[in-house]
Amino acid sequence: MVYFAICVFVQASTGAWDAPFTSYPDEPAHMVGSVMMRDYLASLPAAPRPFADSYYQHYPFFGVGIWPPMFYLVTAVWLLIAGVGRLQALLVVAAATAGAASVIGGLVRKRAGPAAGFSAGLLFLSLPEVQRWLCAVMADNVATFLCLAAAACLIRYFERATLGSALGFALCASCAILTKYTAWFLCVLPFAALVSLRRFDLLRKRSLWLQPAVIAAVVGPWTLWTLKFITRVPGLPLGSLVGRLVAFSLTAVRVLPPVLAVAAAGGVVVLVLKPGLWNVDVRVLVLFVLGQIAFLTIAPPAGVEGRYVLPVAAAVLVLSFAGWKAALEPLTRRGAAWAFPSLCLALALPFAATHLRAYSRPPRYPVRTVVEAIAANQAWTGKRILVASDLEGPMIAEFALEDRRHPGHWLLRPSKILASSNWYGMEYTGYFHSPEDLAAWLKEGHLAVIIWHRRDRGEMLPHEALLGQVLSTHPPWLREVASFDSSAWEIWEYEPGL
Repeated sequence: MVYFAICVFVQASTGAWDAPFTSYPDEPAHMVGSVMMRDYLASLPAAPRPFADSYYQHYPFFGVGIWPPMFYLVTAVWLLIAGVGRLQALLVVAAATAGAASVIGGLVRKRAGPAAGFSAGLLFLSLPEVQRWLCAVMADNVATFLCLAAAACLIRYFERATLGSALGFALCASCAILTKYTAWFLCVLPFAALVSLRRFDLLRKRSLWLQPAVIAAVVGPWTLWTLKFITRVPGLPLGSLVGRLVAFSLTAVRVLPPVLAVAAAGGVVVLVLKPGLWNVDVRVLVLFVLGQIAFLTIAPPAGVEGRYVLPVAAAVLVLSFAGWKAALEPLTRRGAAWAFPSLCLALALPFAATHLRAYSRPPRYPVRTVVEAIAANQAWTGKRILVASDLEGPMIAEFALEDRRHPGHWLLRPSKILASSNWYGMEYTGYFHSPEDLAAWLKEGHLAVIIWHRRDRGEMLPHEALLGQVLSTHPPWLREVASFDSSAWEIWEYEPGL
């Protein structure tokens, strides 16, 4: 509960509950996907594919099918209970982040005691990268929690080989994979640990083979059903195999601020120099780190980002505490048992005081104010609305939260109806080549409302610049009905017959 309270404090004190969905391009898609899943659960037994297709016509900014469903499902169930809102969705992320800190604390506590365990969890929550995704509707901290929970269950399995720990690993690994596909490395972890620990006697146990069987049964159907969607997303060139290995490894180090990185490196060095310390927990966590980095190297995601290596950073934290505990063991034997717990708290408490709430916050825009103004006008309900071209996702997510009945407004993305590009915004093609062409199309009444964000023309793509030129002429069939933020934001309404 202490960790959860810290997570809620960070979210509340940084304004995350009221922030627009601008933390990352995927954030609004995750919010809309969660709301869609919530509405689907509320309307059972609707057919899933037609329901999703219809929903996308109104809120065209989600990727369920390309992304796995677990985050959306868990968030949707909570939204059914607590109501639909950004705050409610962020509480799911807070609970998972606190869960990850608790697993870290539990793993450290086994070797180093309660003070060290609490310190390790607190250090994890204080990482700027952790806080960044704690304050966004993103699945990364949820996946980190599930990956760490799977590792903890696997450690318990190799210590006791019980059916419960085997099922615990299989279910946590399955949920992790169905949250982020970067967790696929967990599938090979039991067998890599078996070889490392020379526990070949387990090959005769059904509990060992139950683990891949459960993972296949849980993950397999979804993966096969959505494979056709996943393969449509083009890959990105991310350099050579060695280059990716170096990039992801360095990124895992950079997730830890310098002081913590040095301290963690010292603890890991102690482990390397003392192979006698490599019990079940150390071996499994080392394989966990190597497996995650290897998978990211061989099957890289869209980019090299800190959020992908959060499980690695968490495991390194646990390993470093094991190393420092061993290094300071002579002090314990000399009667200074207080030395190591005191040192842990002396590092964790000032670090937390310095780094909690210290992360780069996303820019603020009056997205919600604009959306609320449109939603309040009943005459525009069910009409075709062109959202702001530079904040398509955040606006669509706010509409999904604001609409009292789903589906509500028909939202259109300028990047899709005035131009086209691939999944990553590349291979751009504009559909109109002059303001006159675009004005003639708009005059036909394809849109009822246009949301315009006025900004520097150098920041605009060609289709945005053309739309700006059309609006600047104030055609008689378009009327400006509202403006916000010193006229940086405008709402225009189409008036037929003029």
